Amino acid sequence: MLAALNANNMNRVQRENVEKLTIGYRVLSGFFFTCAVIGGLGLVTAMFSEPFEFDMLYFVLLVIVSLHVSGSITFTGYAPFYLLSAHQPKKRGGP
Repeated sequence: MLAALNANNMNRVQRENVEKLTIGYRVLSGFFFTCAVIGGLGLVTAMFSEPFEFDMLYFVLLVIVSLHVSGSITFTGYAPFYLLSAHQPKKRGGP
């Protein structure tokens, strides 16, 4: 079982093997992060001022995932580990 876990981890893309996102994508992600923060504040306000509805839980999940992905891209330059396969591979030195 341990060998299967190690084999699974070896197939995972690592940050050392991919390029960092450019500043344009990071600025766009920062804008999205700001929008998600404002949406989260509006959602908290709605949770306290409106009667409970089950749909609010979907929006809480949406805000949390949006903050996680956009915050990771904005502050580190890399997507979360489950989205690293979308990055461009690092350029190798050569002639």
